Amino acid sequence: MAQHVRPDVYENYRIYQPGFADSVAPANGTVPFYFSFEPSLLPWLSDKDLSLAAPVAAYWILSLVFHALDVWGENWAWLNPYRIHESAEVKSHNLVSKSSVVIAVIFQQAIQTILGVLFLEDAAQTVDHWARMRMWSPILVQGTLLYMGDPRRAQQFLQTWGPSIIHFVYWWFIPALQLLWAL
Repeated sequence: MAQHVRPDVYENYRIYQPGFADSVAPANGTVPFYFSFEPSLLPWLSDKDLSLAAPVAAYWILSLVFHALDVWGENWAWLNPYRIHESAEVKSHNLVSKSSVVIAVIFQQAIQTILGVLFLEDAAQTVDHWARMRMWSPILVQGTLLYMGDPRRAQQFLQTWGPSIIHFVYWWFIPALQLLWAL
C-alpha cells in the first residue's frame, strides 16, 4: 500500500507559506557599480541621442586616428616595425578609392541612424527594480524545491543564499546574456 503524506505536514515549513517567496527577494539596497539612478548618462543629451551619435563619432574618430598613423607614419621611423603591411603592398591591393569608402560609410551610418530613430524609445521610464526581482523569487523557490527535493534544506538554502542569487541573476547574469545576444 502506498503511503500518503498528511497535508498538515507541509504547514511546518515556511517555504510553503504564501509570503515566503517575497522574503527571498532582496530588499531595497545595493545596486551594481554600472547602474545610475539618473534619467540619462549625460544631463545635456538624452540616452537615445547618445546611442545614435556614439557609434558614428567613435567610427570617425578612430578612422581619422588610423588614417593619420598611415599617412604620417611613413615619416616616423619608430612606427615601421608595427606596420602590418608594407605601404607599397597596401597601395597595390587597395583598389577602392577613399571617396567611395567614405560615401559607403556615410550611407551605412545614415541607415543605422534612421533605424535607431524609428525603433529606439525616447521616454525615460522609472523602473522598480526590487519589484522586478520579487517577480523572480517564486521561480527560484520552485526551482530550488525541485532540485533539492527536501523542503527543509531548500528553505535553509533560500534563506541564506536566495537574495544573493536573485541579485546576481537580475543585475549580472541577465545583462550578460543580453550583451552576448547583442553581439
